[in-house]
Amino acid sequence: MSNALNDVIVISLDVRIWSGRKKLRPEDLTTSGRLPPKDLVSLGSKKIFDPKALKPFAEVKRKAETRCQAIGVRFARAFAIPKAAAKSVVEELNGLAENFKQVRDAFLATYDEEVRRWKDQHPGYERLIEAELLPKALVGSKFAFGYEVFAINAVHGDDELAALMEQGGAGNLTLGLAGAL
Repeated sequence: MSNALNDVIVISLDVRIWSGRKKLRPEDLTTSGRLPPKDLVSLGSKKIFDPKALKPFAEVKRKAETRCQAIGVRFARAFAIPKAAAKSVVEELNGLAENFKQVRDAFLATYDEEVRRWKDQHPGYERLIEAELLPKALVGSKFAFGYEVFAINAVHGDDELAALMEQGGAGNLTLGLAGAL
């Protein structure tokens, strides 16, 4: 069995961003027969908040993913990185977490103004926007930046399982993973 897993840690990012969208329902369509503008509705969803105001969150998430991908490889919806690089990656993720918090605070500080601006941009559709707007505190709770760091260990202690694994070539994946890093 390979010891390659001893040199690898896994970082699982957990970044949640409020979409600013809700499901479009038949009653959301106007009785005038005109469809709402494309920047307000699309393929079954309505944008109750300007998507441009949410872009800074996606940028922070993308930076975290890019950093992990630059030093490691995708692994089980996470990133496998060399253990030797863990400290610098975690330090950078901590900085991005703080940045995400600052972006969230700035977003919430202008939330009411952004809602008003979005409604002003779409006269005649204020009801469609207002109908499912969430309170600012609830919207704030829908943003989160976190991560988990863990190690994966090979299976030990079951001779029968070990024999079966050896027969089937187990361990080759970890060699390939270590080689990719």
